[in-house]
Amino acid sequence: MDVLQPYIDIAFLNHGYAFFAPNPGPSHLVRARMEFDDGREPIEETFPDLKVQWPRLLYHRHFMLSEQLTAQYQPPQLPPEISREPDLAERWQIARRMYELKFRSFKEHLEAKYDAPYVTLTRVQHRMIDVYEVGEQNKKLDAPDTFFDLREDGFIPPEEVIGGAP
Repeated sequence: MDVLQPYIDIAFLNHGYAFFAPNPGPSHLVRARMEFDDGREPIEETFPDLKVQWPRLLYHRHFMLSEQLTAQYQPPQLPPEISREPDLAERWQIARRMYELKFRSFKEHLEAKYDAPYVTLTRVQHRMIDVYEVGEQNKKLDAPDTFFDLREDGFIPPEEVIGGAP
């Protein structure tokens, strides 16, 4: 791969097919809750949402935005193992700032779109179900227990790890 990388880059052959196969991981969504001071009922939406984002290209754009936000996530506190390495600590700080800017941009967009003074964003992970769950349990792909909120502090409760999540 190292030998062919320059050719692959120039010919733009480095497509993201690995994202989809052979073993895709969980997908990620963003749930937004908009609240108002004027008595309007709160609005909740999740993206991507194929019923709302149409045509498919618009759905895919929202899908990539939610994946990108999660991929850029850095915990709010500098991890102790990184704090001893000045270069790594500086990279973490830059990465955390980039994540915060993107997160804030999403919030500001929704505040403007809905004229909402309060917007809460939650990153959501949708785990893949396995063959046993489909065959033996008749579990649906969108079963409620396949979705869980990702906390901004980076903590994942043990029961979610054991339960097949991350």
